[in-house]
Amino acid sequence: RRRVHGDTVLEYSMEVSKIVNTLKRTEHKLGDDIADGKLTYDLYSKEEMDLFDEMKKQAPEDLRVVADFWLLACLRARKYNVTRALELVRKYMEWRKEIDVENTPENQERLRTQLLSGVVRFPGTKDLQGRYIMCIDLSHYDPKRWSSKDTIRYIHFSLTQLLQAHPEAQARGVVIINDMSRVTLSNIDPEIPRELFAAFSAKLPVRLGGIYLMNPPLFFRFIYPVFRMVMKKKFQERLRIYRDWNKLKDHVDARELLVDHGGSATYDLSAAVAALPTLTSPSIYSNE
Repeated sequence: RRRVHGDTVLEYSMEVSKIVNTLKRTEHKLGDDIADGKLTYDLYSKEEMDLFDEMKKQAPEDLRVVADFWLLACLRARKYNVTRALELVRKYMEWRKEIDVENTPENQERLRTQLLSGVVRFPGTKDLQGRYIMCIDLSHYDPKRWSSKDTIRYIHFSLTQLLQAHPEAQARGVVIINDMSRVTLSNIDPEIPRELFAAFSAKLPVRLGGIYLMNPPLFFRFIYPVFRMVMKKKFQERLRIYRDWNKLKDHVDARELLVDHGGSATYDLSAAVAALPTLTSPSIYSNE
């Protein structure tokens, strides 16, 4: 029988259909809060702190246990709209429970192996608009080894490390560079993009500013129309597909692009993981 990347045509078609149907169930569309990289206020300025004080005054009793770090991150992620920021705090708290952010030894060991896999990297570099870059390479991902919940926890942990190391990212936002050059269907877990779209649109204390898909495989042409369906028109304009790494230099200075993305920036993943003070996800509560 005919084969596509090692699978029969039937198996290939079934896998693509599963991805499409899963994406169609995405709860929220990307596009309401697009990161433009601009700072509304300087971090910790009087204007920002006055709005932060107002947010704490308006916070209902059950949200007053949340650590100032997360309250401020949500305020920045919602461009200082206090009402919407408090809504985000609640959604973020609920989402953390959904993904089961528990610091058990088993979770920490799985987290360590995923951190070292290089599926997701936050090298601390920025695009031309000042947004921090999230690098994804799904060719390193094995759905049989890690569950979708493991992977969402891993991405969440990595993102919290970025927000702590670079508080500016809370206000400026992030962009995704997704290297799909070596990706096959065996690397795809459709639950992950579905959950990430929902998280970035309504549950995480950070805004997404754009997605760059580099060298997508053949099967992506069948997924792409559905991929766009879960984005509002405003965000669809921020989704770009390139087959030439040099095109990224229209959006990111070469000094801020990793070497494997055609730039000159270096990032030692093993050293970065070894330097982590803990594999414990930072608590959302102020008394922990």
